[in-house]
Amino acid sequence: MRTSYKILIAAYFTSLLCIQIGKAQQLDSIGQPGFKLLASYTDKPIWIDGFLSEDIWKNTPVAKEFWMNFPQSGIRSDSIQTEVRIVYDNSRLYIAASCFSKKPNFVFTLKRDNPLFWDGDVFGVVLDPMNTKNNGYIFATNPKAVQIDATVGNQNITRETNLSNALNTSWNSKWQCKVTIDVDKWTVEMAIPFRVLRYANTGTWGINFFRRDVKTNTYYTFFPVPVQYQEINLDHLGSLHWLSFLQKTKRIGAISPYILSKYDKDYTNDNQKDLPDAKVGLDAKLAISPGLDLDITVNPDFSQVEADRQVINLSTVNILFPEQRLFFQENSDLFTNFGIPPMRPFYSRRIGLDEDGNAIPILFGARISGAVNQSLRIGLMNMLTKESSPEKGVNYTSAAAHYRLFGKTFFKAYFHNLQDIKGNKLQNDGFNRLVGIEIDYRCEDCDWRSSLGYGASVTPEAKGENGFYKAELGYNGRHIDFFTNIAGVGNNYINEIGFIPRMFHQDSETDTIFRKGFDHYFTRLGYTLYPKKAAINSHRLGIRNIYSITKGGTTFRNEWIPNYRVRFKNTSELHLSYSFLHPTLLYPLVFTDQEPLPSGKYAYQFGNITYSADARKNFTLEAGIQYGGFYNGKRARATLNLDYRVRPWGVFSFSADLNNIRFPNPFGEEKFVLLGSKMELSFSKSLFWTTFFQYNTQRDNFNINSRMQWQINSLSNLFIVYIDNYEIENWGKKNRTLVIKFNYWLDI
Repeated sequence: MRTSYKILIAAYFTSLLCIQIGKAQQLDSIGQPGFKLLASYTDKPIWIDGFLSEDIWKNTPVAKEFWMNFPQSGIRSDSIQTEVRIVYDNSRLYIAASCFSKKPNFVFTLKRDNPLFWDGDVFGVVLDPMNTKNNGYIFATNPKAVQIDATVGNQNITRETNLSNALNTSWNSKWQCKVTIDVDKWTVEMAIPFRVLRYANTGTWGINFFRRDVKTNTYYTFFPVPVQYQEINLDHLGSLHWLSFLQKTKRIGAISPYILSKYDKDYTNDNQKDLPDAKVGLDAKLAISPGLDLDITVNPDFSQVEADRQVINLSTVNILFPEQRLFFQENSDLFTNFGIPPMRPFYSRRIGLDEDGNAIPILFGARISGAVNQSLRIGLMNMLTKESSPEKGVNYTSAAAHYRLFGKTFFKAYFHNLQDIKGNKLQNDGFNRLVGIEIDYRCEDCDWRSSLGYGASVTPEAKGENGFYKAELGYNGRHIDFFTNIAGVGNNYINEIGFIPRMFHQDSETDTIFRKGFDHYFTRLGYTLYPKKAAINSHRLGIRNIYSITKGGTTFRNEWIPNYRVRFKNTSELHLSYSFLHPTLLYPLVFTDQEPLPSGKYAYQFGNITYSADARKNFTLEAGIQYGGFYNGKRARATLNLDYRVRPWGVFSFSADLNNIRFPNPFGEEKFVLLGSKMELSFSKSLFWTTFFQYNTQRDNFNINSRMQWQINSLSNLFIVYIDNYEIENWGKKNRTLVIKFNYWLDI
C-alpha cells in the first residue's frame, strides 16, 4: 500500500509540475521553425575525392555563419568559419564542408569509431530522417578522413554527458569520405547512401552540422544549440527540405559469415584437453520494411571484443560494466532505456556471460527492431544459450515498444521471459518473467522532463511484494540544472536479466546472501557559470544526495556530496568534492583477511580532488587523491592516468589506482593495487594493434590482452587475439587463449 501511494503521488505531482512549468518556459532555440535548409538535386555523377570540382558544388547554396555551442552559445562564430553544401541524387546524400583553420590540425587516432576521435578536430552531421527527434544518425570525420558513424537516441545529452557513452558506434554502414588539406582549411566530401538510412517519405528531415576546433577548444553548430547541451542533441535540429519526394531505395540486407580457430587452455582444470578448436558462424541483417530490420546470429563468437577494464571495488554492490558485443548494441535503447540508472530491468550482459564476464556459448539469436512508422518503434529478441553439464541452457525472450503519444511524450512497455532448458526441453517450473510500462514526458519547447513507470516479476518460488516502480523529474537550464528520482523494488522482485544494485547483502560470517527490497531516492542540483572572457570556460557548483531504505524501514545508505568543477579554456579540468556518508551494514562485512566489520550504523567523511591536464598535448595526465574516513577506519586513495600520444598513429598509456584501508583492531588493514598499461598503434586506417596489461591485487589477477585487427573493408575484418591470465600471489598460470577470426560482410 505504501508503494502504491508513492506511485500515485509521484505521478500526480510530476506530471502537473512538469506540464505547467513546461508551458511557461519557452526557449527560442527549440522547435526552430525558421531554421531550414534546401538540398540541391543533381542527375550528374559526383566523384568523392575531397576536391569540389563538380559544377553542382559551385552552384549550390552555402550554409555558413555557424553558431557557437561551447564555451558560449547564442553568438555567431567569428574566427572559426565553416561552409557546408548539400546535394542529393536518386541514391545518395552528398555533403561538402570547408573547415577554415590554420595548421596544426589535431588528429589522435586513425581507427574508425575510436573514442579518441572526439579529442581532435571534427566535422559532422546529425540526421533525423524520421523527423521525430527520437532517433538519429551521426556521420563525422576529421582531417585524416577517419570515419565515425553511429546512432543517437532520444536522451538528455548535456554538457556533463560522456559523448562516447551517448553514441551507439556499433551501428556501421558503408559510406564514402575523402578529405583534402590546404594552407587555411581542410575540405570534406561525404557520400551517404539512402539505403543505409531509415526514413519517412515526408519531404522533411531533421538536420544539423557541427564542428569541433581543438586549438581554440570551441564547438560550433549550424542551427543553434544551447551551451548546456552537446552539439549532437536531437532536440535542437533544423529542417532539411527536398525539392522532390525521395524515392524509396531498395534495402535487402547483408550477411557476415565468420570462421575462427581458437586455442584455449585452462590451467586450473587438469581434465581439459589441449586441442585447438575450429568454429564457424553467421550474422545476417535483413530489411523487413523501410524502418525494420531482422538481425540473425548463428553460433556467435565475441572473442575479438576488448576485455573489461578492471576496477578496485570497495563498495557493497557490483560494477555495471558496459555492453561491448556488437549484436546487443544496435537499437539497444529499445530494451535498455527503462528504469533509472543504474536500476535497469534489462541488462544484456546477463545473456551469454556469467557473473565474472566469462562467455556462456550462445547457439542462436534473432532480433527484429526499428521503426514501424513515425510514432512506433518495436524490438523483439530471442536468444538461446547452450546447455552443458552442469550449466543449464536458457531461452531468453525480450519484447519492447516505444509509442509516441504526442510531441516528445512516449508510452513504453517491455516483457522479458527467461526459461530454463534441460534435455533440450523447456522447463515449466524454471522461469523468470518481467513486465512493465513507462511514460516519458519531455516538454516540447523547454528543458523539463519527467518519467513514470511500474513493473513486476513473476517466478515460481515467490509471490507478492514483486513490484518495481520509478518516477523522475529533471530540468536542464543554461545555469541551473536539477534531477530527482525515486525508485523501489519489493522483497520478492526477482530479476535475472536486469541490474538492480543494493538488493543483495552478504553476511561475511555465514557466507550467505540475503535479498531485500528497498526504496531509493536520488537528487542532484547544480549551478553553472560561463565566463565570457577569461581563462576559464565554466564553473559548476553542485550537490547530490543518495538515500536508500529497506522495505522494513532501515536506512542503509545516506550520502551528501557537495562538489565543484572548473573547466579551463586550455581543456584542463579541476574537480573537488567532499562526501558525508551515513551507511548501515545490515550484516557483518569483510574487507580484509581479519575480522569482518560488525553490522550497524556508521558515519564518516572524505574529500576528493581530481585534475586533468591539457588534452591537446602529446603528453597528458589525470591525477586524483582521496582521503578520509571509511566506515570505522581510514582510506587513502591515489589515482593516475598518463597518456603519451604520437599523433595520429600511437597512444601509450599507464594507469594506477592505489588504495590503503586501515581499521582499528581486530579488523585489520589492506592495500589494493590496480596497475594498467596500454598501447594503441594505428599502422594505417585499416591495420591496428592494441595491447594492454592489468595487474589487480583485489582479484589476484594479472591480465594480458593483445589484439591485431586488419580492416579489409569497412565491415570485414581479420582479428588475431591473445589473452593470458596469471595469479599474482603465487604467480601461477590461470588460462591462455589464442584466437584467429575472420569475418566478411557481403551486401545482398
